[in-house]
Amino acid sequence: RLTETLVAVCQDRVELAREQEEDEEVLESLENVLLRLKYELQRDQATPALRLLDDVMRVLAENERVGRHGAASVEPAALNYVRSELARAFGSADVLTSSGHDYETDALTYAVTLGYGGGATNGAAHDAADSFLLTREEFVAECETLLRDVGMRDLEAHREAEELEELSPYSSRASSGSRISDADWAERKAAVDRVRLVMDLARSL
Repeated sequence: RLTETLVAVCQDRVELAREQEEDEEVLESLENVLLRLKYELQRDQATPALRLLDDVMRVLAENERVGRHGAASVEPAALNYVRSELARAFGSADVLTSSGHDYETDALTYAVTLGYGGGATNGAAHDAADSFLLTREEFVAECETLLRDVGMRDLEAHREAEELEELSPYSSRASSGSRISDADWAERKAAVDRVRLVMDLARSL
């Protein structure tokens, strides 16, 4: 199982490669591995709601098209797929919680039956069981919390960019920071728009 220790070891290797000025292709490969490990670790540690959000966000991003006026739209087939995935996820919780039994135990039994982890003591089975108990309300609430957190971080980043610009609007450091910042804002806005789209789809079910 992926651990923070493994990610730290990879981080040390990347820093060593930078210090020793190793070949650019080698460094780029190491950095890509590090980014992938960080992503997988974050996903492992995320809640069922955020893992589901990550899954459907990737589908939306891969099927997004930009029109002539710069407006982004998603292929109808992708929207239908996301809608069905959300309905399937929330439907499991509806069935289990309406059974009148110990639905947490029922969910774990369901996960084992489907082959997650191979046994009730396995972590994968418990993770799957948690996902089966995800409700639409919980999903939307976590998405709203995520958007609030992102908004606060973006506000702080905007303030830092403005302070940097005030230091010297003509400096190369300020100009470089502004260019990177503009690209980052556009990417983050697109991601926020996708989250809002997923929330609208969830609410419509």
